[in-house]
Amino acid sequence: MSKGLWWSFRYNFGSLSLGSFLVALTWLVRLIFEYLESKMKALTGDNAALKCCSAVCRCCLDCCLSFVKFLNMNAYVQVALTGENFCQSAVIAAVLALKHAATFVITQGVGSFISFLGKIVIAGFNTLLGYLIMREDQDIWTNISSPVSPLIIIFCISYLIASIFMGVYTIVSITVL
Repeated sequence: MSKGLWWSFRYNFGSLSLGSFLVALTWLVRLIFEYLESKMKALTGDNAALKCCSAVCRCCLDCCLSFVKFLNMNAYVQVALTGENFCQSAVIAAVLALKHAATFVITQGVGSFISFLGKIVIAGFNTLLGYLIMREDQDIWTNISSPVSPLIIIFCISYLIASIFMGVYTIVSITVL
C-alpha cells in the first residue's frame, strides 16, 4: 500500500494535479458566468433575449463540464493502466471513447443503473436494519415518538456512504472496459 502511494505521488502527481486543475478551471468559468448573469439580470430586468442567451451559455458550460469530467476520469484510468502523462492519456482515452462509443454508452448506462440500484439496496437494507435495532431496544423504542425521522437520517447517511463505495464500482467498470 505504501509503495503504491509512493508511486502515485512520485510518477502521477502531476497528472492528478492537471486533471483537477481542468475541472476547477471549468467550475471557475461557470461561477464567473453566474456572477455576470446575475449582474446583467439586475441591470436589464426581465429580458427575454438575456434569458435565452444565458440558457444557451449555461447549457454549453454544462456540456463542457460533463466532457471535462468524462475525459478526466478516462484519462486517470489510462494513467493508471499505462503510466503515461495526463495529456497522452487523455488523447488515448478520447480516441478509445470515439472508436468504441457504443460500448462506452452501454457500459456507462448499465454501470449507472447497477450503481443506482446498489445505492438504493444498501441504503434500504441499512434503514431496515436500523428499524429492527430500534424495535428490539425498548429504551430507544419508548423514548422516540416516531421512528420516521431517525430512519430518514439513517437512509440519507447510508445513501451517501453507498455512493462513495459504488463510485469505486463505476471506476472499475470503466477500467475493465
